[in-house]
Amino acid sequence: MLVSYKSVSLHCVFHSIRFKVNKGWSTAVLLFLCPYVTKFLLNIIYSTSLVSFYLFLFCL
Repeated sequence: MLVSYKSVSLHCVFHSIRFKVNKGWSTAVLLFLCPYVTKFLLNIIYSTSLVSFYLFLFCL
């Protein structure tokens, strides 16, 4: 049995992955890089309304 492999440059691979990523990518990176800060912010979001959360952010 013969197996043929097509060579694909890494540029093409990353280019295609970049366009498949949805808008939530920045949130996923934030959750991955800052678990303690995001846990605190998520607790604020879920325990209060979004309006009070935005007021909290603008008061800082």
